[in-house]
Amino acid sequence: MGAVCTHQYVTKSYDSHYGGLAQLEAPRHGEPAYAPDSGFRRAAGTVGVKNRFAQNMLMLLPICFCSILGMRAPRLKLFMGLLTFLTFLGWALVFSRGSAIGLALVCMIAASLGLLRWRHLGVVAIVAGILLLSLPAYRERLASLATLTRVVDGKQAFAQSTDGSIRGRFTEMLAAGRVAADYPVVGVGPGVFPYLARQYAQPGGLRVLETKRQAHNLYLSVAAEHGIPGLICLVLMVGMTIGHLLQLRRTVQQFSPSLAYLLSGFALALTAYMATGMFGHFSFVRFFWLMMALANAAICVAHRERKHHSPHAPHHDASGGPANAS
Repeated sequence: MGAVCTHQYVTKSYDSHYGGLAQLEAPRHGEPAYAPDSGFRRAAGTVGVKNRFAQNMLMLLPICFCSILGMRAPRLKLFMGLLTFLTFLGWALVFSRGSAIGLALVCMIAASLGLLRWRHLGVVAIVAGILLLSLPAYRERLASLATLTRVVDGKQAFAQSTDGSIRGRFTEMLAAGRVAADYPVVGVGPGVFPYLARQYAQPGGLRVLETKRQAHNLYLSVAAEHGIPGLICLVLMVGMTIGHLLQLRRTVQQFSPSLAYLLSGFALALTAYMATGMFGHFSFVRFFWLMMALANAAICVAHRERKHHSPHAPHHDASGGPANAS
């Protein structure tokens, strides 16, 4: 997908979606169809929604990187490195600001886990510099995040200094927070919040919502539609999965380093999803559940490997029965 999106970007062949691998999302809510000052469209990949595609590609990056760390064959590492680079390009061509924040958080966590060393951080810095120099549209979008600091100056100053997209997101989040406050126990029900967004966004909003809108925040969206108990269940479910992955990572590191790296990759992938959830709701949720399923499958494999290598595990003879001490 990254290779197809890169080819589309370089050749400007936006009249073709390449069999669904490089779709384009239609502009909406006053957003320009092309990236500012570049004439290029933002990639939307296989899902046709820009930020959701960036979120999916971001989840793949730590898995790809950790897979490289767990490989020994140089040629295999080189091939996987090429695939990782193409995945990174596909992510970058979305020009997503929220996923950029998520990537920075994932890099910091990976460094704290010892997965990213100084040489890796140097490569990341060089690639990021080249990316910003070669993609001025992305540089401008990231620079617009600096206007978020104006929120401390008051509503009027913040509204005047930020673009319409950021004002709309803050308005939608504000509406979702108010809905969650009014219905804290069971929420308003799945899929109901967009019908209430305009009503709850009117007082004190930074932008007038003309149509049904999502909360654009995973946590506020779940709290508004499923109540605070639903939000707690979601956070506990993902948090326990990530914690279990990291715990098993330390255990299997001794006898299966490649599996330990894979567990780390899944933990970082789920972290990336939850981090970007600050700027997006449960859209194309099947990819989230797929990642959860793969992560828990990796946990089952790690449990089996740990049991197999446990010093207290029974040894079997060639016939499959327990071996006699005599």
